[in-house]
Amino acid sequence: MAFAARVEGEGDVRAVAGIMLSSFYIERKRRLDLSTMYVKPGKNGEYANGFNRVACVVMAISFILPMSSAFFTNVPLLSTLNQFAFFSGLILSCVLYTLCYRMNKTNEAFLPSEA
Repeated sequence: MAFAARVEGEGDVRAVAGIMLSSFYIERKRRLDLSTMYVKPGKNGEYANGFNRVACVVMAISFILPMSSAFFTNVPLLSTLNQFAFFSGLILSCVLYTLCYRMNKTNEAFLPSEA
């Protein structure tokens, strides 16, 4: 019952907020390119199939980890994360998305450029 109340009250807002903060301040350096945001119908923009897969995975992890204490009640760390679920999910999603962005950025530097 506590799990349902926590999910109902907060939803995925914490994970989305962390991803948005990281994307705007770290990935995009406070600059938005509207031409990549608004694309013509049938185009995917800068993401595969119109979805940012990294953001979707980070959002799932940031939602599941703080809420997992409802199932694993004997783990003190998870219990603490659940008590501060909004902040732990926000910080976790921001850090994970930033790390994934930095790793992806370094991997792209080694890919051959298309000419």
